[in-house]
Amino acid sequence: MSEWIQDLKLTDLHRLAPYLIGFMGLINLSSAFWPRHGGSMWALESWLPLEVSQHSRPLMLFAGVALLQVTRSLTRRKELGWYVATIALLVSLLLHITRGFDLHHSLVAALLLGYLFYFRRRFYARSDPALMRLALLMAPVLESTVLVYGTIGLSHLYDRFTWGPGASPLSEAFRCGVLTLAPNIVPGTPHAAHFLGSLQITGWIARLYLLILLLRPVILRSRLEAPPEAIDRIFKAHSQKSLSAFVIQNDKHHLLLAHNRGLVGYATRGAIALSCGDPLAPEEDFITAVREYLEFCRRNGWTPCIYEAAEARLSTYHALGLKSLKIAEEAILDLQEFSLAGGKRANLRAMVNKVLKCGMQVRAYDRKNAADPALDEQLEAISQEWLAEKSLGEMGFTLGRFSLEALQGIPVFLAMIGGNLEAFCSWLPYQNGRAVVLDLMRKRKEAVAGTMDVLLAHSLLQLQARGIAHASLANAPLANVSEPRGPLEKGVALLFEHMNAFYGYKNLFQFKKKFAPFWEGRYLVYPTGADLPGVAYALTGVHSSGGLLQLLLRR
Repeated sequence: MSEWIQDLKLTDLHRLAPYLIGFMGLINLSSAFWPRHGGSMWALESWLPLEVSQHSRPLMLFAGVALLQVTRSLTRRKELGWYVATIALLVSLLLHITRGFDLHHSLVAALLLGYLFYFRRRFYARSDPALMRLALLMAPVLESTVLVYGTIGLSHLYDRFTWGPGASPLSEAFRCGVLTLAPNIVPGTPHAAHFLGSLQITGWIARLYLLILLLRPVILRSRLEAPPEAIDRIFKAHSQKSLSAFVIQNDKHHLLLAHNRGLVGYATRGAIALSCGDPLAPEEDFITAVREYLEFCRRNGWTPCIYEAAEARLSTYHALGLKSLKIAEEAILDLQEFSLAGGKRANLRAMVNKVLKCGMQVRAYDRKNAADPALDEQLEAISQEWLAEKSLGEMGFTLGRFSLEALQGIPVFLAMIGGNLEAFCSWLPYQNGRAVVLDLMRKRKEAVAGTMDVLLAHSLLQLQARGIAHASLANAPLANVSEPRGPLEKGVALLFEHMNAFYGYKNLFQFKKKFAPFWEGRYLVYPTGADLPGVAYALTGVHSSGGLLQLLLRR
């Protein structure tokens, strides 16, 4: 908590300004609903050409709604949000003066307006072009709809209103529904009053809808995808860490960096962009690739993060002003020396020998060249049964999702007893085929204890025979084989100790520990401590297909 507060004080004072602007919106709304009636108001009305008390209320209401709506966009540094907030604050400043010399509210509006002008260059993120075009197309459609609705309704209820000079159903529909000004008619019945209120509400709903469209963040419907040949070229040349095997999967956006020599695979949730591991790039271009990724995110109004960054890259991230938090340990095996003999894997060897007595065998499955429909049916059944037992459902982003097609062309191993499939696992290649990372690992509910030990151990031995140099057993989330440093890492350690009943993090760590791997720390890289709650929420979205809501419903 102290680190989070320190980040707020030292690096992100600007975060408070958007919420003060939103608070100004609340002041405007209260002024519109409860106007002042002091002596200064009467003095103003004696020389102003308009009936200030009534005719400025719609403008005050609109300025208040606009400021509230724009708050989130300002936190994302949206350029369009800056324009909307500046206009709304200017209107607020003038209206608070004309509505009875409300100087303290005018002073707040003036200070916020000065802030926006002084820090104009902070607001550069673009809005979604598709939604902006939709807003421009919808504006005349909504205006026409409100106008037709009001004209027909007022014509039908014509005898139930008292009409002012020059008033007509069309002019009042335009005045009340489109311009949202005070009506020039007086309802004579409750039904007429309700309709007039509905016309004004319809006009406000149309405006809110247009504001939402204009201020939404960028959504990449036509993704900025790198050409497949460029992805393949960069992956083969620079996939040094196991997470690069997941970078190239099609659940990510792919952005070319450093003059097309680097690549980042990322996903977005809300205003957070999450890179899947470190950018792939030549060593001399790595810092350039990171800078370009950060700038790309900031230009689009996203908070840039790198998920599961390698420890060796931390100095580069820290030099660019980013922070880091250890979130996992990756278990890596040198297959050139891997063996079940010796003392350090004695417990694993004992478990493997015990299960092999049940008649279990482990064999490779080349589905691409020799697909077996009977095996495919069992693979699907095991996967469905396994997922039914998992509260988190099918995970993604740094894990593959099961499909028979996804098993083609990669190492897949089956644990069999006779003709029955008990478990299976799949591996993804990286380092141009010299290394593999464990991806899917699933078994039947009634499989004998130790089935996964046998499956992985014999898979590793067969991969070793194929000439594979290294194998990653993937990450043990929240694990830390070194002493936690700082309050945030201590908090992660507490989660690791106390959330095992829910997610099995500790069990997974102990399972991988039996293979006696060497461990490499993996880190979350982020701009400031104040971003962590939003980043944590975004991570639940990219990992779980249903996001946080489905995760909570599954509990």
